Amino acid sequence: MEILKISSSKNSPSVLIDMADDIVLKIKGHSIMENSEEFYQEIIEALDKLLVSEKEIIATIYFVYLNSASVKCILSVLNKIKLFNKSKIIWMYENDDEDMKERGKDFEEIIKIPFDFIEQNYEMGV
Repeated sequence: MEILKISSSKNSPSVLIDMADDIVLKIKGHSIMENSEEFYQEIIEALDKLLVSEKEIIATIYFVYLNSASVKCILSVLNKIKLFNKSKIIWMYENDDEDMKERGKDFEEIIKIPFDFIEQNYEMGV
């Protein structure tokens, strides 16, 4: 059952929250919009509604670029994921993009949930 679907734009990532056996969250693309809080609030609200479920959440996150306004919002999404009974976070990054890999490692350290890190060609990802 599809819960939320947002198509990507030049400045915002695509988002999919789906629920079948587990809850699946996929975020992919650029996050460089000026209204980051407004954009990510919809995701946080959808996750809030799913928190009552006993299902595992599997989040696959693949950013090409994040601006500083988006970093805080992504941290809020990750903290929401942390509240689920079981959660798995897959942090994907473009081949040789050490900055994005390090960004994921920073998030991992802050929220205290181990991430799976996958280096990927952007077109092949999520």
